[in-house]
Amino acid sequence: MEHLSSLYNKIIEKNIFLFDYRIPNSKGATIETNKKYGIFIDYDKIDSLQDEFRCVAHEYGHCISGATHKLTSKFDLIEKHEYRADKYAILDLLPEALILEAVSSGCNESWQIAEYLDMPQDFVEKAIHIYKGR
Repeated sequence: MEHLSSLYNKIIEKNIFLFDYRIPNSKGATIETNKKYGIFIDYDKIDSLQDEFRCVAHEYGHCISGATHKLTSKFDLIEKHEYRADKYAILDLLPEALILEAVSSGCNESWQIAEYLDMPQDFVEKAIHIYKGR
């Protein structure tokens, strides 16, 4: 999966630390301290390359958007940060032009676009939702 390699290259370029770490009840987490970010991924819970892309991309989105919060934050703030992380990951990793290219090539359904772009379908669906709202 070319997109996964590109994602890991972006993580390296941005000096984000990446750890393989067992996390209870989660596949991934991001921690920020002094403007430095660490992504923790529990690779034992990842079951496919697309699942890995989805998880790492979301955590990367936290890093590039700065959307981190304390564990004790209110639920509405946490939800805003989770949405913001997804949005920034999508804006950086799945530009609208790629979706339009897939549509121009005859893809009409989200699963077709996902297959054409070799991206997880739910990631593509979130991207379509975000780009429609712009």
